[in-house]
Amino acid sequence: MTMNDEPPGPCAQGEANWYAVQCKPGQEQRAHENLINQGFTCFFPQVQIERIRSGARKQKLESLFPGYLFIELKVGGEDWSVIRSTRGVLRLVRFGSQPTPIPRAAMGAIMARTGAAEGAEQIFKAGDAVRITRGPFADLDAVFDRFNGEERAIVLISMLEKQHKLALAVGDISRGD
Repeated sequence: MTMNDEPPGPCAQGEANWYAVQCKPGQEQRAHENLINQGFTCFFPQVQIERIRSGARKQKLESLFPGYLFIELKVGGEDWSVIRSTRGVLRLVRFGSQPTPIPRAAMGAIMARTGAAEGAEQIFKAGDAVRITRGPFADLDAVFDRFNGEERAIVLISMLEKQHKLALAVGDISRGD
């Protein structure tokens, strides 16, 4: 099945689909956080890129689609005006009078490309169990403490009968299931 095999129009009443949300300039992260806080399932695709700044290589997460994120909604089951009035959100992308669903195959390809679990963006909250995936502490279990800037996270690891704080790149941890 190709990405164009699904019908472009609205789906059946009560069925969940993904929709594109246009964000205010530079406010994708704000819109994402506010929609999540309201209980919506959102996906904010980001990719790790390497830039050279001041002669040093720096890893940075950047939006795969600057100015946009994705939200999963049920047709007829959500009040779309709540989304439009969310801080950071400009509008739902629409063609005509109704927001246009994104084909499942296209969303699956985007999620696979960014390494995200299907259905939601990977979000960490204080106290979440995480697993360190890279570096000298790879394959150790830890507890997420907090974010330290946009690209770093503080985790707690138990070692020698004591908890130690460790600062890691956000890309070096994953959900510990």
